[in-house]
Amino acid sequence: MNIEAIRREFPITEEMIYLDNASLSPLPRCAVAAAAAELEDRSRRGVDGFWSWLDVIDETRAKVAALLGASADEVTFLQNTSEGINVVANVIDWRDGDNVVINDLEYYPNAYPWLKLAARGVEPRVVRHRDGSITPADLGAVVDRRTRVVAISHVAWINGLRHDLVAISDICRASGAYLCVDAIQSLGAGPVSVADGRIDFLASGSHKWLMAPLGLGIFFCRQELIERFQPPFVGWQSDDRGLSSQEYGFRDHFTPGSTARRFNHGNINVAAVHGLHASMSMLEGIGWEQVFARNRALADQVVAGLSAHGLRFLSPLDVGRRSNIVNAVPNDLERTLAALKHARIAVSTRAGGVRISPAVYNTEDEVDRLVEVFVRTA
Repeated sequence: MNIEAIRREFPITEEMIYLDNASLSPLPRCAVAAAAAELEDRSRRGVDGFWSWLDVIDETRAKVAALLGASADEVTFLQNTSEGINVVANVIDWRDGDNVVINDLEYYPNAYPWLKLAARGVEPRVVRHRDGSITPADLGAVVDRRTRVVAISHVAWINGLRHDLVAISDICRASGAYLCVDAIQSLGAGPVSVADGRIDFLASGSHKWLMAPLGLGIFFCRQELIERFQPPFVGWQSDDRGLSSQEYGFRDHFTPGSTARRFNHGNINVAAVHGLHASMSMLEGIGWEQVFARNRALADQVVAGLSAHGLRFLSPLDVGRRSNIVNAVPNDLERTLAALKHARIAVSTRAGGVRISPAVYNTEDEVDRLVEVFVRTA
């Protein structure tokens, strides 16, 4: 792996030590160039370029599907993670007395679609964490035959807790519930398999670990379920005509498509798709396994460096439940944050701790510098 070549793709490395990829990744040069090229093409050709842009959409969907271990027909693009979650919350045929199981480590706005179901007679069952931990057994304790959905983030945004999706899926299968996964903090950061996790629905943005522009969401629906559900919103992308169809005649009926595209209703952020295509091509060129391994190795270095100085963590430390997001607690949070800012080290604060999220372009020296500043002020 040529780290220097990778770092040349990220101008931010010339300005600061950026360890806040769980908030928003910097854009690689290739993604900027690809998005700009699509916009330039539009400025010069107008609609004449539209059909070639659709080819890039299909190619990018195929890339996402391959990363998930899915078929391209199971994947579509939406606006963001929240839209995908809202789609699921609105396609289920809820009945009075049904329940949905969520937890309090979820990104709180993405709990809103489930909490809102209370007005329709659906009980949101919120599993509370204990010291930043939630286990499949904790979830299973509240799942019953009236549970229609278990909704969970693969990786918790606050502390990087990585949930065992296979174990949770087993619980869902036993009760007849659907498993809906928010993958925004794992897709592109580490392995995500819709087959291994037996996931029914998955929603993600592409602006974190996939390093693409904002405003582009990814939605997966398991093939066997696609035609079971009517899309809550419909438009030109939702029907049974092909994406590149130029059949414009009026129809007296709506026939939903047989792929996950039925859950998309209109135009998407085409420039962002071009950016995603470029960033994924870059990451594929490095090799996904190498990307995942480096992300994890840098996070392990953060844990080892801070643990050696007796720091407390909000993140789980056991390897099976930890991701490449680390939340450590200094003795004086404000002093440490000020020192990190002064040293031009970008991090976030979550739940009283410092959330650190390195990515493939970061270096061991940068992590050492973080540990040095953190320990000096902790």
